[in-house]
Amino acid sequence: MFKKSILLGTLGGFLTHFILGFLFYGLLAADFFASHAVIEAGRDPMNMGFITFSSLFQAFFLSVIYKCFARDKYSLKSGFKFGVLIGLFYVGVGFMMYGTMNLIDCTALIVDSIYSVLFYGIIGAVIGLIFKATTKKK
Repeated sequence: MFKKSILLGTLGGFLTHFILGFLFYGLLAADFFASHAVIEAGRDPMNMGFITFSSLFQAFFLSVIYKCFARDKYSLKSGFKFGVLIGLFYVGVGFMMYGTMNLIDCTALIVDSIYSVLFYGIIGAVIGLIFKATTKKK
């Protein structure tokens, strides 16, 4: 479980998750999501320890699951496909949250859903490239 490819995939996935998340949610779309919030539920300031842990936790499990998903056929393409599937799972979670909580409006839900698919696709692609580079050919 703690092979080189998983550890480096976790590192690359973590950096991608953390940086892309900050760029999109913290800078590019912060005002958009604030204007589409139904209630103000955000922390000010954000708890960076929990955000960092979440990014690391997700990156580790994405790497572990990708290892099983790709079955030694690691590539940018297989990583992206894997990430898109994970992003689609998060879309389902987002719709469940929309149906049960009153946090954002439907416009924000759609934007967040599209972003989640691309976001996890990119993370998966990074993990796929790292696995390809760090796994010995058979």
